[in-house]
Amino acid sequence: MSRLIRLDDFFLFLDKARAIGLRRLVGRIFGTDRERVIDSWSHISSDRSNWWDLDDVTRRWNKLITGNAALAYQHYVAKKYLHRRKGLRAISIGCGTGRKEIGWAETKKFQSINGYDVSGPRIEIARELARKSTWNDQLSFMVGDVFELDLDPGSFDVVIFDNSLHHCSPLAQAVDRADSWLNDDGIVVVNEYVGPSRFQWTDDQAVITNALLQLLPERLRRRKDGRLKDRMSRPGVLAVRLNDPSEAAESHSILTVLEGRFEVLELRPYGGTILANLLKDIAHNFSDDKQETQEWLEFLFNAEDRLIALGRIPSDYVFGIFKKRNLKNSKSVN
Repeated sequence: MSRLIRLDDFFLFLDKARAIGLRRLVGRIFGTDRERVIDSWSHISSDRSNWWDLDDVTRRWNKLITGNAALAYQHYVAKKYLHRRKGLRAISIGCGTGRKEIGWAETKKFQSINGYDVSGPRIEIARELARKSTWNDQLSFMVGDVFELDLDPGSFDVVIFDNSLHHCSPLAQAVDRADSWLNDDGIVVVNEYVGPSRFQWTDDQAVITNALLQLLPERLRRRKDGRLKDRMSRPGVLAVRLNDPSEAAESHSILTVLEGRFEVLELRPYGGTILANLLKDIAHNFSDDKQETQEWLEFLFNAEDRLIALGRIPSDYVFGIFKKRNLKNSKSVN
């Protein structure tokens, strides 16, 4: 159930103030929407305390998406959908620090990969990583907003949204722009959060996540600052908007909009409905190779998989491949 304000917002405010400083947080709150978005994505470091930081989680994603824990999705897509093609042009919206774009370059399918992000500091990191790689000639990273890019129609073979489409609003306009940039034989690759908009987690998510959390030993529930994580936090809509107006703005509609605009070639759910929230701020405790740690992690993986298989919860994250439709047979999502 969506709520404008929740009690958890007070504690989330304190956590954010500890992380970025009270002065900066207040400045963000009273800034414009664009200023808040840019500031919220200006950080370039990570405390490696989220689920995406775990190698075991990456292998899990690979297994659920590609069928092979050792095979990253970029190589899977290249082999399955681009195997007879070379010299391709790709655009990646919301590229961040460029690590995933380097993964695309490693497939050796691309003449050029253009990455855009609203964060200047992240683009600088991406450029530095490209210079240090063997793919600098293929990679180009620029500051840019999906709604402001002036690009020729049909100029790309692959359009990539990797955990960036849920930051795009108006969503339909972003998807229409991607469609216009795609050539007739091109594909759109989407790796996205598609759960509740503005992170308005369901009651089921909260109950299940908190029940599983209480089963864990204390050493696995310890935040880096020493505090114990006892429960999952649920932000109000206002808190999410004040921190980052782009965050999960229309995430619940992503699949509907994509399926209305493109033909679906493949759609692979990979969970996150429970794991993303449960492991938030405590994922670093699961990075060792102790047998007990690995057994608990496997238990959590299996619990989420079973709940999704039973239809008790949906998958909040999906991987999908889409292609351009014949315009005569499609309807605009606007």
